[in-house]
Amino acid sequence: RHLEDELVRATASAGRHHHPLCLVVTAPDDWDRVARLPHDAQPIVLREIAVLIGSIRRTEDIAARWDASRFAVLLPMVGAYGALAFAERLLAVVTVAPIPIGTGSIAVTMSAGFVAYPDGEADPNRLVASAEAALVLAEASGGNQVLSI
Repeated sequence: RHLEDELVRATASAGRHHHPLCLVVTAPDDWDRVARLPHDAQPIVLREIAVLIGSIRRTEDIAARWDASRFAVLLPMVGAYGALAFAERLLAVVTVAPIPIGTGSIAVTMSAGFVAYPDGEADPNRLVASAEAALVLAEASGGNQVLSI
């Protein structure tokens, strides 16, 4: 809920002051594989991804779980190139850091979709829809990549 409130506030501010704003939506690839692991593995994977997101975001960025396996990161004062760099850095960090589970570990890759304002819509719902559509396209195109539409 906090992210949704901040998204409304940030889009209004970006539109009023003509500042850039990006929304990145990301998810682990092949979540079905993770879901087939023992039940306690899923929250461990999601928690570790959240930690990794927290390790690369700026103080002013707002990150949150978006749904069952997705995360969203609001990047105020960041344009498309900055959002692309952030998302690519996240994918690289997750890929090189196998997640410890019990006595073993699991390698995870991620996909991300992002949208940039002023290139995209300043409407929060359209920003979300565009970022999610880009994520779905990234996943459908083989995963482990960042796309924007």
